[in-house]
Amino acid sequence: MYYLLFIYLLAISFIPLPKKYEQKDKLIRLIFAAVPLILISVMRYGVGADYFSYQYLYDKTSYVSTSVMRWEFPNIDIGFLYLMKGFGLLHIPYWGFVAILSTLQILAMSWWIYRNSENVGLSMLVYYAMFLFVWNFSALRQGLVITFALLLFDKDFEMPVWAEILLILGLSLFHSSALILLLYVISKRINISRNAILVIFVTCIVISLLPFSTLLGRFAHIEIVARFLEYVGTTGYRNLLSFASLARIALFIGTVLFYKAITSDTYSKNIVNAFLLGFALYLALSFAPVAAGRFASYYYILAILVFPMIVTKGPEVYARLFSAVHILITSALVIFLGVSLMKEVSTMAEQTEYVGDARMMPYTTLMNKDATQFKSTYAHLVYDYEQRDVRYLDFKAKEPTVTGNIKPAREQDTFVSVWSESLQTYIYLNQRGERVTDLTSNTRSPIYGYNIMYPNFYGGYPIDSVYNLVTESISDPRTIGPEVSLDFARSNEYPVTVEMTQNELDSRILALFDDVTQITSILERTFVQNDYKIYEIVFQTVPMHVYTDMDNKPLVDRHFSTGTRLYNNAFIVTEGFKTREIYNLDNTLIWVEPAQSTSTIKN
Repeated sequence: MYYLLFIYLLAISFIPLPKKYEQKDKLIRLIFAAVPLILISVMRYGVGADYFSYQYLYDKTSYVSTSVMRWEFPNIDIGFLYLMKGFGLLHIPYWGFVAILSTLQILAMSWWIYRNSENVGLSMLVYYAMFLFVWNFSALRQGLVITFALLLFDKDFEMPVWAEILLILGLSLFHSSALILLLYVISKRINISRNAILVIFVTCIVISLLPFSTLLGRFAHIEIVARFLEYVGTTGYRNLLSFASLARIALFIGTVLFYKAITSDTYSKNIVNAFLLGFALYLALSFAPVAAGRFASYYYILAILVFPMIVTKGPEVYARLFSAVHILITSALVIFLGVSLMKEVSTMAEQTEYVGDARMMPYTTLMNKDATQFKSTYAHLVYDYEQRDVRYLDFKAKEPTVTGNIKPAREQDTFVSVWSESLQTYIYLNQRGERVTDLTSNTRSPIYGYNIMYPNFYGGYPIDSVYNLVTESISDPRTIGPEVSLDFARSNEYPVTVEMTQNELDSRILALFDDVTQITSILERTFVQNDYKIYEIVFQTVPMHVYTDMDNKPLVDRHFSTGTRLYNNAFIVTEGFKTREIYNLDNTLIWVEPAQSTSTIKN
């Protein structure tokens, strides 16, 4: 799929159109190139390293406040959080959110290419092979910022300095790396020659050899330095010998060879200078390759304009051999773009943790979506809560039948308080999932044995009473002292915790995991007084939990992302940010309710 599209865009770039379409050549090539890019962006599912992580964040913003999201995910900038929140308030599903942002990116990029490129078809090919998978399919947040930052590089869209600074500050609310564009605001107002760029480039190579991890480590107490140190990798000459650094040095040299030919006007010179200075910036920051890539990407993306400049104007340097040089340059660029595409596809498959052959990663769409094809942490979490959604919808349809059929409570039963969506109040169930009383409450009442700590209201003040579900009578709270003591002992028992290997784990527990090779660690927590165990098993980097009896037989044939103690020693209560599920110890799901309710209930 991806390689066929590359060939298609290659044809659009170089096949001449009939003479009658010469006046609309750029527009026709642009439309035929942009439409398939929009389609594969809009219809994709799971394609992109951050696809599932952004889905997890997006869905969670509908259930959690922005302040909590900022606390839980401090690296997500406030502007993007509010953008997701706004789309969520409009009840737009995640695939719609991605489709809208991806379409806006490609349309904005296409418009910018149409206005500024020497060869629209070739620029679209460069965009597809080198940047689409990273900045549209994967790093959606920074990709959005990079796309709209291209206004700074538009030849017919001049802005005063204050407007450029305001634009950069606004974009930094969505991704703080946009602040690096302030360097361009300065550099384009300085007449920088090719020799000056060469001096800067060599200086940055020298800087890349310095032991920055040691130098910056002394200032680790400063917050911004500490955050930057998170990205620091190896330092010294190894940075210079990495594939990423060597490739950028080669591109720098190749561009400098044609510098005079492709900088015939002020706009072209500013673009080429920014492109070259971006390589210097990357090398200066190469001790932190992830950060270097993020910062330099704002300038590296200018290859969309620079490469067509070289193909169009480069052969003029060798006028006597124009045709031969043109063929050589074009062939070299096509080979480079083909290799870039292969690298981007395999990198995307690796980062997405696709379970098949990374070189032939399929194009999965909304029509054939399957999160189990990906083994990343967030793919697993998304699959988990999507399955929860299915179970909730199934249960919601039959809930009125449960709430409308009341069974008598028995002394040997155990009970739990649950939220009823159909009645918009809390009701009480036994371990079989049967409603046992018509009593309701506006709060989730504590239950001790068959006694409910039930709030009565006198003059507006709550006074706790005990409601006996079996006798249906109210008594003084002091009468249930033994039950309260037993509950306290159960809920505060300190488990015996033991680390285990996979070979020591019971086969019945292993059978709950579809790929045991993804299990990395196991903890066994035994609650001796209560006769059950909770296994914490890290699966696909996510801690999952399995409840068993003392003989290691799973109480429920499923693993859960939460591992809280049994409620009333009879119920497994598992929380998600969208739903709350309650299982009994006979492997039965007896209740599903929303994880949070904002309803105002009157008792």
